[in-house]
Amino acid sequence: MKRIHLILGFAMVLLFLGTGLWMHAYFPEAYRGDNGIRMLYRSSHLYLLHVGFLNLILGTYLTEAKGRKGKLRTAGSLLVLAGTFLLVAAFFTEPSSGVIHRPITFPAMLCLLLGVLAHVFSHEMKGAKK
Repeated sequence: MKRIHLILGFAMVLLFLGTGLWMHAYFPEAYRGDNGIRMLYRSSHLYLLHVGFLNLILGTYLTEAKGRKGKLRTAGSLLVLAGTFLLVAAFFTEPSSGVIHRPITFPAMLCLLLGVLAHVFSHEMKGAKK
């Protein structure tokens, strides 16, 4: 799982750079002068960087755990991966609609929240009594 997070993290940072170049080249036509659509694109764009860094951190520091903590950690990683792919889908589908309701971004953020919490609760505390 560690390698998957690391590779996906680098891929997301590259996707962030690519979407940034796309926005730089085509942005005026993409948001058609509507500042609401412009802000939706920009926030979705930043979410890609956010999730790229999150995956890089997990890929760098993730350690194996056994038993319940290992299962919780794996579930957390799967939730983070799901949130990552949902945010990619959200970038390419949600902003152009101009609708403020984010039907893909909200579940993606929920996946990320639950995934990170699973990692936090699966962490072995140094010096803690067992």
